[in-house]
Amino acid sequence: MSFWDILGTLLIKPLQLLFEVVFVMANRVVGDPGLAIIALSLAMNFLVLPLYRRADAMQEEERETELRLHKGVAHIKKTFRGDERMMMLQTYYRQNNYKPTYVLKGATSLFLEIPFFIAAYAFLSNLELLHGVSFGPIRDLGAPDGLLTVAGVTVNVLPFLMTAINLVSCVIFTKGSLPKTKVQLYTMALFFLVFLYTSPAGLVFYWTLNNLFSLLKTIFYKLRHAHIILGVLFSLAGIAAAVYGLFFYGQPTPRRLVFFIAAALVLQCCARARSGCRKSCAARSRTGSSSSPAASSSPCSRGC
Repeated sequence: MSFWDILGTLLIKPLQLLFEVVFVMANRVVGDPGLAIIALSLAMNFLVLPLYRRADAMQEEERETELRLHKGVAHIKKTFRGDERMMMLQTYYRQNNYKPTYVLKGATSLFLEIPFFIAAYAFLSNLELLHGVSFGPIRDLGAPDGLLTVAGVTVNVLPFLMTAINLVSCVIFTKGSLPKTKVQLYTMALFFLVFLYTSPAGLVFYWTLNNLFSLLKTIFYKLRHAHIILGVLFSLAGIAAAVYGLFFYGQPTPRRLVFFIAAALVLQCCARARSGCRKSCAARSRTGSSSSPAASSSPCSRGC
């Protein structure tokens, strides 16, 4: 048995089974494969959120270290050649308690993402339940979306939307990073565009939702006044969910109506929670509590 067979047995197949269980349960509740994909994306993202938070922290640590050592490394590479350069770099890294293998910390999120992508691809790309099923403007979740036709050429729009969201997230995430990091993330975004361009719309829709979740997470951690941006986004998403469920979903059953209304209420509650966090931070800053050492590690100092 090869390494890949062992990896598939121990990691990919259990993840694929988890995908199937969550999808089937969600589809039983909402009775719509498209909505079940949304529920699947939300469930999987929330399940791995603690792991992603730890991975992001490791990436941030590695990025700060690279920025701190960049000038010294650049000077050594410019001044020395051959074995002397290698010896000087090793000495410089040792003096700063750094090992070249630490660069793998910067790819932690990618390593975490790969098995989930493989499991999602294996499950959704051949899911018979999606064939012939429409969702919104998508005519068939089991085939490429083909939403646009230009000069007789069919264009799959979802992969471009997925890539656009991914690129926006990359721009925000790599703000202040070295060009090498930016190139790596942009290249990965383009790779997914090419790799998933002809994939079934259900799979691309799922990965687009994952990228959207990643963008929201990046906004939360990276931008100033992120609470305002997220509050508006959650509020608009709640209104959109309610309007779509009540007026554009055809003939929804009472169970589906309950699902849409519950989703809208949850999103509105999230928006109010963002607003409440902002007011709490403002009150703390007025009382001077934010100047204390403990406040520097509070959620308010991270943009709430």
